[in-house]
Amino acid sequence: MSRTPKKRNLSAGYSGADAKTLSTTGLPLPHLADLKQLGLDMMDLAASYRQANDEASAQATLQMAASLGQGFRNASSEQVVSQLVGMQVESTALAAMSPSSPYGDSGQTVQDRINELGQQRASLKELTQQIGPIMETMSDQDWISFNDRLMIFGEEHAMRWLATKHGPK
Repeated sequence: MSRTPKKRNLSAGYSGADAKTLSTTGLPLPHLADLKQLGLDMMDLAASYRQANDEASAQATLQMAASLGQGFRNASSEQVVSQLVGMQVESTALAAMSPSSPYGDSGQTVQDRINELGQQRASLKELTQQIGPIMETMSDQDWISFNDRLMIFGEEHAMRWLATKHGPK
């Protein structure tokens, strides 16, 4: 009979909070390297279309690459590192487009979107730095609540909850 990672960690003598944390962390994320490589391959394809003077196909390929990164980034259950890789794929595609070109249906330009992604990256970095010291002093119950939120809502939401609960008042 196979036991869950949490049960194995509990039987190894870890506390409930530690067992839950250990069962959800340290998972390999090989798909991130694949996503990044796919984005780079799409950039190469767009460049080859440009060399062949097929700008319409180049733009379509860049748009697909940007959409790939955006879709991956928007997956609510993904870890922050996954969101960052999605942002990188989208940003790389956008950087190959004309900055003043329209982007999406919201009236944004490509440059507006690049700037927005930069702000989102900076916000995630600040959040990560803010919760680092908090995580070092969390109670078992807070670890359990954090991991529950992580599994249900995603890492960014769980981190924001933690920062709100324990951050500066």
